[in-house]
Amino acid sequence: MKSATLWALYAAGGIALTSAAQGQEAAGSGATLQEVIVTAQKKEESLQDAPVSVSVVSGADIAATGIKDPTEIQSKLPAVEFQVANTPVLVIRGVGTYNNQPGVDSAVAYVEDDTYLSHHPALMPLMFDIQSIEAVRGPQGTLYGRNSNGGALSITTNKPVLNDWQASAAVTVGNYSDVGTELVLNAPIGSTAAVRAAVATDNHSGYFDDGSQGANNYAARLRFLWEPVDDLSVLLTFDDAKKRNRGQGSDYCPENSGYAACATVSKDNPYAGYGPGPQTGHFRIDNTGGYAEINYRMDWATLTSISSYRRYGIENLWVWDYVDYEPDNDNKFFTQELRLASNAKGPGGIDWVIGAFYSMEWINALEAYDFFGLPSLRFRWNDATSSSHAIFGQVNYPFNDSFKVTAGLRYTDELKSQFGSATVYDATGTIPTTVATGASLNQGRVTGKFGLEYKVAPESMLYASVSNGFKSGGVNQVPANVGLTQVYQPETVIAYQAGSKNRFDDNRIQLNAEAFYYDYKGYQQYTQESDPTGHFPAVFFITEASQKATFYGGEAEASFLVWDGGQFDVSATGLHAVFDRFVVGAIDNTGHEVQGAPKYTFSAGYAQTLNLPNGGSLRGRVSSQLVAGHYIANENTPGSYQDTYSQTDLTLTYATPGRSWAFTAFARNLENRAILESYADPVSRGGDIGFLQAPRTFGATVNWSMK
Repeated sequence: MKSATLWALYAAGGIALTSAAQGQEAAGSGATLQEVIVTAQKKEESLQDAPVSVSVVSGADIAATGIKDPTEIQSKLPAVEFQVANTPVLVIRGVGTYNNQPGVDSAVAYVEDDTYLSHHPALMPLMFDIQSIEAVRGPQGTLYGRNSNGGALSITTNKPVLNDWQASAAVTVGNYSDVGTELVLNAPIGSTAAVRAAVATDNHSGYFDDGSQGANNYAARLRFLWEPVDDLSVLLTFDDAKKRNRGQGSDYCPENSGYAACATVSKDNPYAGYGPGPQTGHFRIDNTGGYAEINYRMDWATLTSISSYRRYGIENLWVWDYVDYEPDNDNKFFTQELRLASNAKGPGGIDWVIGAFYSMEWINALEAYDFFGLPSLRFRWNDATSSSHAIFGQVNYPFNDSFKVTAGLRYTDELKSQFGSATVYDATGTIPTTVATGASLNQGRVTGKFGLEYKVAPESMLYASVSNGFKSGGVNQVPANVGLTQVYQPETVIAYQAGSKNRFDDNRIQLNAEAFYYDYKGYQQYTQESDPTGHFPAVFFITEASQKATFYGGEAEASFLVWDGGQFDVSATGLHAVFDRFVVGAIDNTGHEVQGAPKYTFSAGYAQTLNLPNGGSLRGRVSSQLVAGHYIANENTPGSYQDTYSQTDLTLTYATPGRSWAFTAFARNLENRAILESYADPVSRGGDIGFLQAPRTFGATVNWSMK
């Protein structure tokens, strides 16, 4: 269906739900919007009190829509987009990292339970037992530190609960032979400790006809909480996960492809696969880790220690005609953060935090290319390391009950030592030429933030800030002294942001908005270069920094209580993201639109809960998103253009009296639109390929909870 038609259906659905609620009282009998708690500033506070642009999705909303894969939450978070080619790339306001080579850092910080993760594969592959997910927009150069040019994605899971037995179980079935499960148990241990165990699975067949883009995923988490006295808490977490499938599905010659080889390729079934025959590739992640959070509360401040260790391995095989590409990685990552935060009380209290951060990453990796079944290229990273040391501090100083100033500063020192080798074989695949590659890079950066906050009224706030951030530079696997770029410098951004947060009509209307301007330099580009000496008769895959880009735009989000139990949510984003100058080797993207940066996005959703005469309840929600046409590649080639599209989701949940049982039906991407999310150009047949989001999916979940 066309986008306008679906939005008309959406409006009709909202009218129908509203009509069903006519018997309920209008929102004027004391009903208010719920308070949402966020941790965007490394402390718990109301969303309306945080002078930053942040959107939140609750774990309950994620579960109700049947979402398991983290990449599927993008429709719930304004200005957030995922681009997936096996390993997802998170994009916030058009800022992301489209380079999955070992040692290349993400421009967006990934955080799980307040622990920093180096790359997306370190996240659990399933969303389960979630408390909330926050998307913090804009550089977070003080509190989140390294590699937060675009912002941060923060996932908070449910903690153990003292003195309370809890249990829940859920089973989901859907199309594409989907079967998902989730089991949670919370058990008290005496009065001062508790343990919480959660396990989840998700299995479905491939979305593509060749069997690709299926799922065979498992994840488990065990958490232990000990509070021997009121002022001390120790929280230990261990998790383990496996992700298995036949690889990302490929749409050969996407809808707008301009290649001559694509002129006769049918566009009727974008999920046919790269073909012919079944997909013979694979994608596997094994991910295990543990982290510990210790909090000691004093009268004047709280001391927090967060330690984490994680190891994940990736085995990947792409098969395109005569080309086999097989990148394998083994990453180990350790972090330690110490911070001391004030226990400011009352509107006149000074709120501050100081801390130190350390991380070390170890990388062993191999990227293998075979042509016609014979070895061709091998690139190795041997015991590569990347370390980061930082100290930081931020203070919020209130001059009076209405006016507050925020100032923060962070110094980061990083050392990357990444050495290895590159090997090319002759046409018989037997005689190798090997060269030593790699280098070391030491870089130090000062980042910070200065902000103003003014309370116009008890429920209305204006704020503005200027901040900067950086995304680490790195090391290319090329030989020394041949004229190729051995090390590339960091990306940097200076961000100017101003916004407002408001509640009206006795907390029944909420309106938040922010405008921003980014001065962006050094955008890193993945490219290919040849050895100018001719000794190595093949290409190297390297990263180089471009010159300058400009981003500006804004977001507005609003929520309205229409009836008791009925809520209408809308959001709008606008984004201009263009390369002012981008010349890297033979690549000239000057004047091009930045990939993954739609000029506008509109979202709307209506939810209604009806209390039934038998004591049960019925809750329905319809939501839709309209996304402007945009490019998925910085080269702005025709095949990388995704036309304007809409995406609509529906859920309907019946909860029994006492709420022990709940039955949910859901549908996602009701339009069944094949949405382009990543792109490769060109491929061996002379065309191009696109990687697509999931088609229409639907199913039902049965959930039982101990009450």
